[in-house]
Amino acid sequence: MLKLFVSVLLVLNFSSRSCAQAREKDDTPKKSYANAGFGFGVDYGGHIGTRVSVLPCRWFSAFGGIGLYYYKTGFAGGVQFRLPTEKRVDFYITGLYGVNAGLESEVYITRKQYYGYSVGGGIEVKSNKSEKTFWTIGLLVPFRDPQFQKDVDALKAQGLTVTSTNWPVTLTLGFHFKLDRSYDSRMR
Repeated sequence: MLKLFVSVLLVLNFSSRSCAQAREKDDTPKKSYANAGFGFGVDYGGHIGTRVSVLPCRWFSAFGGIGLYYYKTGFAGGVQFRLPTEKRVDFYITGLYGVNAGLESEVYITRKQYYGYSVGGGIEVKSNKSEKTFWTIGLLVPFRDPQFQKDVDALKAQGLTVTSTNWPVTLTLGFHFKLDRSYDSRMR
């Protein structure tokens, strides 16, 4: 847990300094903004959930998500670095820590969640009708807790069937909207 805390502090320190330098060069609006969305994927806290992102500058965001993952509440938090363009599609890379595996056996004796790091990338597609809404589509690679595989092997050794499916690459899909009324299109 200490590693996670130190990692988050280092990323936020680097990003805040970089955003401040970008503002000094006047290539970023002075005002930051936030967006919220709902969708599917571990960056939304599980199979389905919500996510809030804060953008101190147009190419960096920090986010948190809460959702449902195997009948339990799941959480996720991370950062996203985007390559902003003036076109409808922006590319991004992301890293997060949160729920990324679940375990369920055939007789419902075991229902567990496992937390770990995930990395990936994707695209943000701006809406045609409003520049205040956009879609995200991405792929994430989860790095699962070693205890997950130990628990799967233990259940199978007992003769139980594991009914949960945990893919090596996961899809994320979401719809987002800007939370602030005033809008600077350069921030998206």
